[in-house]
Amino acid sequence: MLRLVILSFLTLFPNLITSANLPTFVPTSTPTESECPYNFLDCGDTFTDTTITNDCVGNGCGDTNFLVAIYEPTTIVISSCYATTEFESQLTLYDNCPSLSSSAIIEEQSSQFFCGYIRYDIQVEGTYWVQLKGTSDSEEGDYMVTLECTPAPSPQPTPQPTPLPTPLPSSIP
Repeated sequence: MLRLVILSFLTLFPNLITSANLPTFVPTSTPTESECPYNFLDCGDTFTDTTITNDCVGNGCGDTNFLVAIYEPTTIVISSCYATTEFESQLTLYDNCPSLSSSAIIEEQSSQFFCGYIRYDIQVEGTYWVQLKGTSDSEEGDYMVTLECTPAPSPQPTPQPTPLPTPLPSSIP
């Protein structure tokens, strides 16, 4: 929709805007593998792996990061609630790589689940990060994570103030 509006605007005012200053999809900078190991996760994907590594034991060692690219307003559902997930898992949605000090938590799973589950409406296109980890130091093992996407509902418009009645001019002087 936004692209259609921009293209319509360009048709009406071709000299006002050039392609050099049109908004473009710019993801967060992708860190190197040593800064932030990650896997890509796309809408409709199922990813299986293990948090157990040969060179590290304990919570934090097997944390798994996923990079998710969103191109339009989308409702995402991320889940690790499957029989193949062998431990109590937790999911967190971030605005950047979780291991970077500049990253901020956007959404954490509800505490009512014993497994990772997040449902979240994303209104701004860009890249987002999901981290899967155990709920305690001893929680590690095989897991399965899925990402489902549906069009996000449009944000509700701000209600317009009720206009005050305009007094009619009086015909009496």
